Amino acid sequence: VLGWILTATCNFLPDWKNLNLDLNVLELWTMRLWQTCVVQDVGVTQYKNVDSFLALPIESKISRILVSTSNGLGLLSLAISSLGLDCLKMEYTEKKLKKRLLRLGGMLLWMSGVLPLVPVSWVIHIVIQEFWDEDTPEIVPKWEMGDALFSGWFGGFF
Repeated sequence: VLGWILTATCNFLPDWKNLNLDLNVLELWTMRLWQTCVVQDVGVTQYKNVDSFLALPIESKISRILVSTSNGLGLLSLAISSLGLDCLKMEYTEKKLKKRLLRLGGMLLWMSGVLPLVPVSWVIHIVIQEFWDEDTPEIVPKWEMGDALFSGWFGGFF
């Protein structure tokens, strides 16, 4: 359950990728799955929703789909597993049916933990590749990994 909670927070945490402009220390850019934010030093935060799903890079599209599917599967697995608990008494329920419900809930919860590992690892790989790209000049700011990626990793491993 802890893994599902971490994965669900991965979907909504504000920083999948961070861009700290060393030239202008007054701004910090963060990229979410659903929007981009600019945090200014004076305490003003500006949010911009992504205009079009088709305009996103492929890793963002896949990340949105897989992380949202993972959240849905996790919620479904908790609902199915709760029907198989021994403390829940139903009139015409067999023990075999309860075991099957618990197994199905466990498999769905496992799938909801594995699904976010793919997009999170993919985004981390792309960020690291772009960060260490020798063709990019030193002066150009580069994206760094955000907290949401680590939340997704830990959620997938739990």
